[in-house]
Amino acid sequence: MPLGRYFANTIIFEPFLRSDASGKITLDFTTADKLSTYYVQLFAHDKDMNNNVLRREMMVTIPVKVSVVEP
Repeated sequence: MPLGRYFANTIIFEPFLRSDASGKITLDFTTADKLSTYYVQLFAHDKDMNNNVLRREMMVTIPVKVSVVEP
């Protein structure tokens, strides 16, 4: 398996994200309709090559709707 060619377990791969003027980055994506836990990893650097890594756990859930029907 060559490096950078196998992404079957990757929900999204966005290599070049840019922040807005306030330093905020927004990323939207759609997941499968199942309960899952994903591990989000962000690797960032600035123009002076100062680096940082952010790792978080993200849980995907399905909203529940309950309807009560009285006889």
